[in-house]
Amino acid sequence: MKSISSVTSGFSSPNSSAAAAAQEVRSATDGNTSTTPPTSAKKRKLNSSSSSGSNSSNERDDFDSTSPSSSTPPLPPRDSASPSTSSFCVGVSLAASSHVPVQKKLRFEDTLEFVGFDAKMAEESSSSSSSSSPTAATSQQQQIKNKSILISSVASGHHANGLAKSSTTASSFANSKPGSAKKLVIKNFKDKPKLPENYTDETWQKLKEAVEAIQNSTSIKYNLEELYQAVENLCSYKISANLYKQLRQICEDHIKAQIHQFREDSLDSVLFLKKIDRCWQNHCRQMIMIRSIFLFLDRTYVLQNSMLPSIWDMGLELFRAHIISDQKVQTKTIDGILLLIERERNGEAIDRSLLRSLLSMLSDLQIYQDSFEQRFLEETNRLYAAEGQKLMQEREVPEYLHHVNKRLEEEADRLITYLDQTTQDMGLELFRAHIISDQKVQTKTIDGILLLIERERNGEAIDRSLLRSLLSMLSDLQIYQDSFEQRFLEETNRLYAAEGQKLMQEREVPEYLHHVNKRLEEEADRLITYLDQTTQKSLIATVEKQLLGEHLTAILQKGLNNLLDENRIQDLSLLYQLFSRVRGGVQVLLQQWIEYIKAFGSTIVINPEKDKTMVQELLDFKDKVDHIIDICFLKNEKFINAMKEAFETFINKRPNKPAELIAKYVDSKLRAGNKEATDEELEKMLDKIMIIFRFIYGKDVFEAFYKKDLAKRLLVGKSASVDAEKSMLSKLKHECGAAFTSKLEGMFKDMELSKDIMIQFKQYMQNQNVPGNIELTVNILTMGYWPTYVPMEVHLPPEMVKLQEIFKTFYLGKHSGRKLQWQSTLGHCVLKAEFKEGKKELQVSLFQTLVLLMFNEGEEFSLEEIKQATGIEDGELRRTLQSLACGKARVLAKNPKGKDIEDGDKFICNDDFKHKLFRIKINQIQMKETVEEQASTTERVFQDRQYQIDAAIVRIMKMRKTLSHNLLVSEVYNQLKFPVKPADLKKRIESLIDRDYMERDKENPNQYNYIA
Repeated sequence: MKSISSVTSGFSSPNSSAAAAAQEVRSATDGNTSTTPPTSAKKRKLNSSSSSGSNSSNERDDFDSTSPSSSTPPLPPRDSASPSTSSFCVGVSLAASSHVPVQKKLRFEDTLEFVGFDAKMAEESSSSSSSSSPTAATSQQQQIKNKSILISSVASGHHANGLAKSSTTASSFANSKPGSAKKLVIKNFKDKPKLPENYTDETWQKLKEAVEAIQNSTSIKYNLEELYQAVENLCSYKISANLYKQLRQICEDHIKAQIHQFREDSLDSVLFLKKIDRCWQNHCRQMIMIRSIFLFLDRTYVLQNSMLPSIWDMGLELFRAHIISDQKVQTKTIDGILLLIERERNGEAIDRSLLRSLLSMLSDLQIYQDSFEQRFLEETNRLYAAEGQKLMQEREVPEYLHHVNKRLEEEADRLITYLDQTTQDMGLELFRAHIISDQKVQTKTIDGILLLIERERNGEAIDRSLLRSLLSMLSDLQIYQDSFEQRFLEETNRLYAAEGQKLMQEREVPEYLHHVNKRLEEEADRLITYLDQTTQKSLIATVEKQLLGEHLTAILQKGLNNLLDENRIQDLSLLYQLFSRVRGGVQVLLQQWIEYIKAFGSTIVINPEKDKTMVQELLDFKDKVDHIIDICFLKNEKFINAMKEAFETFINKRPNKPAELIAKYVDSKLRAGNKEATDEELEKMLDKIMIIFRFIYGKDVFEAFYKKDLAKRLLVGKSASVDAEKSMLSKLKHECGAAFTSKLEGMFKDMELSKDIMIQFKQYMQNQNVPGNIELTVNILTMGYWPTYVPMEVHLPPEMVKLQEIFKTFYLGKHSGRKLQWQSTLGHCVLKAEFKEGKKELQVSLFQTLVLLMFNEGEEFSLEEIKQATGIEDGELRRTLQSLACGKARVLAKNPKGKDIEDGDKFICNDDFKHKLFRIKINQIQMKETVEEQASTTERVFQDRQYQIDAAIVRIMKMRKTLSHNLLVSEVYNQLKFPVKPADLKKRIESLIDRDYMERDKENPNQYNYIA
């Protein structure tokens, strides 16, 4: 059988409530120097409305704010952690017919404040039932099996402060059917408890004794918790107003009695201050203790009456009214405080904690500004005005500035230590108005600051902390810009203007640039160290203008070319960095950069003496400017584009020649025997060549010479690498398009097709019964792809002629309608020769072969005989004989001896020929490309250009039908990829008019019409 837990009703134990009050008193007492009173807290209680003989649903539990008019005296406030927290618990255990226990529990856990309650258990059923007595409940308990309820009620009473408290708990249980719902009803007392006679007077007497004990610093006879409870009880019975009035009166009487001790004239100022400080500290501590006891009054009655000051504020008000407002006391207090501050300013040691406490008192009593601050600032103004005038005459500027800085630091320390912060702004205003605004003081101060800065700029060591402090003072006083900054910038401008003019004449550009950079770094350091940040923009702009902006052109004219010629990367980087800081500086540098590239590049291109090294010098120059742009100019796009335009300008000042030389340079690199570079290096070199190639207008000239050299490399087998050749071809195609490289690609296709044809020819020869062991290799060249060669008829041996006829029959049998033209100038042979030393193989040209074969028929032949027998052209024959008789491998001997071939010379076979190699290549003496041949190639290019010009003109006129001369010329220039002289263009227009492609307009000769 389970039981209901006991319910406690009535007043809580005085010990528990007093403990809460004591706890609050202790916490308040620990901080007795605090001048802020604790805040009020709201109370809560449990109100249970009752309706006799009814279990309606209107019954409810309410928690309302406690007021002094409450019918029951509420308990003091408690913390959630207070041991006096009470728990109200009602448990009901029911045993149903199924013998399964069901437990219902109603639980309130809070600081419940009530005088008493009636607890009623009711059972809802179809028939109404009235409240049963405890006896009836017991009887019912005996009648019903397995259903039992035990209600234990404990009525307790306490005598506190002469007030008897009683509580009656009645519970009833109405019988009903098993399983019915049960309801717990809690009701207020029917009658309000009454205060005993004389309770109010007796209680006030106890409270008065306690207050007087606190004021007299003696022990309190009564328990603090008991006193707190007594205040609460009085407040609960509407005695709050009288209680507050009595408390104010007793406090006022006590404070009034204190004034007499301060009216003694024998006390010196320091003792007086200590005495009043002690009185103030005691007053604060006493009011905190008193407020702790009367806390309930402060948080209920006083809080609800806005016109009444809190107990703490009441204490401040009384202290201010009866102590500090006394004229004699107040005057002596303020005089004493000012005297201590004056002593400290004079260097004496004082009790700063005493000052801090007294000024805090004035602030708390709200008389700091009216009574103290005004006088303090006036005294401060008088002191420093006299001191400033005196020291300005006695001391030098640096010493005076140090003194001012020291004074500022001292006053700042006073503000932090014991003065109120409101004094700071007024102090600054007075300092500005009466001290620093004095024209003489201000002028000498600014002059001193500028003098120190000038000394530092001249390399002397100065006290930077002093400068920082003084300039901070000017900023705080809001006179930095008006009084200092303007003069400082003017002095800076004057200094650097003179310095710039002087150093530009005395120093070289690199040295001057380093000096400017050093000056800028120094000024930036000053900005960080002691100058105000508002000065930054103006200061840096002034330095940049006077040291750089005024000398931009002079710097570049004096030193840029030398820096670029000597490739001084660091100095160029500094130059670009400094010029970037000045408005328009980069643009001026860019213009000079363009002029330098044009001038230097023109010396390479225009001078014919440099033709041999032109391309290599151009490549080196391009690498140099690229490196400068990447490192020094930070890859600025403007400088990159300017460089390209400059290269394009100077490289085309000499038409056609750079294109020709670039083609020959490529030929020298791609020709066999070039061991200067690896494949990777060769590829990089070709990439660089293509960059130079892009700048050339006459790309058709390059094509003509490149095609001629490529043909030699392919036909003679002198190409260093097929991969390199095709790589170059791919680059040209990507740069100029497929039309540009179509013929060059055709040359490679011819070489590939020739290899396939020769494989078929060898198979064909195996089926033919041809005597002899001569092996023939033929390259079939398409005439449109290859350069134009002048055919030369020579007298071939019968064996060769027969092989030619066999190949011609074979080829024309496969490709009918084609015409073969043998190019003897491009042929070469391998001969087997026998000398005294032994057998050798000679790798020679076709012309050399024809000459050597003659010596199988005779011992000696003259020049004329050889020429008649071979049919070789005279100049070519002389070069051929020269290679055989006068070169390194002399298989023929010439009589008379000499380096040149003359008329009448005779030649015999040199049987004594010796050579370490078995196969010997005898190179044909290469005739240097004559001016005529170069002119011929150029003329062929010009002819091709004429066709392109004609085609462009006709294309434009066909689309426009009618066009003026100027517009036609402009359109033609836009379409052509090579430069054309206006005179040449005019000739082509006249040619087309003569051929009836177009005509001049009859009314307007300057206009052309297209003829369909």
